[in-house]
Amino acid sequence: MTRELLTLASTRSAARGAERLFRRERVRIRRRVPGAIIVHVGATAVRGLPTKGDLDIVVRVEPAEFAQAERALAAMYERNTGSDRTATFAAFKADDRTTPLGVQLVAIASDHDDFDLLTDQLRVSSNCKRKLGRLKRRFAGRPMERYRAAKARVIGEIFEREPLATLAASRRSSGKTRKN
Repeated sequence: MTRELLTLASTRSAARGAERLFRRERVRIRRRVPGAIIVHVGATAVRGLPTKGDLDIVVRVEPAEFAQAERALAAMYERNTGSDRTATFAAFKADDRTTPLGVQLVAIASDHDDFDLLTDQLRVSSNCKRKLGRLKRRFAGRPMERYRAAKARVIGEIFEREPLATLAASRRSSGKTRKN
């Protein structure tokens, strides 16, 4: 069995390709999951952040709509069996595309409802962006499992920072949404 290594793509061209794919996938998802909040998240959504070149999308739905949305996305994409699956979170993927795609379905105000907050924090905090960028460059060419563990630690540190920790806690306690 070969070990997967972290490979970084050309940041600018990967971001452009991911944005084009995001626009197409957002339309497709909206047809199947009307009312969802669909957001481009991850490294390709943050200008200048090193990336693997994949597209990450978060689909936020009301908790009562989660099961129906999960069935709809399962009809569109392959389940990502390497990720958790709970009553409020499910992950899907499409690795067979020019730009690999990951779709995370989350129930609004659940524990996993923070992908877009992290992306926003990386956009506004040059320190957080630099920290994650250095980590990605340091792990380029190294085993993906080690990178993922280190990335989880860095993201945990970022989430402990203000204002992100306050925003995440507030979102989870209020359950209020914003449609896109």
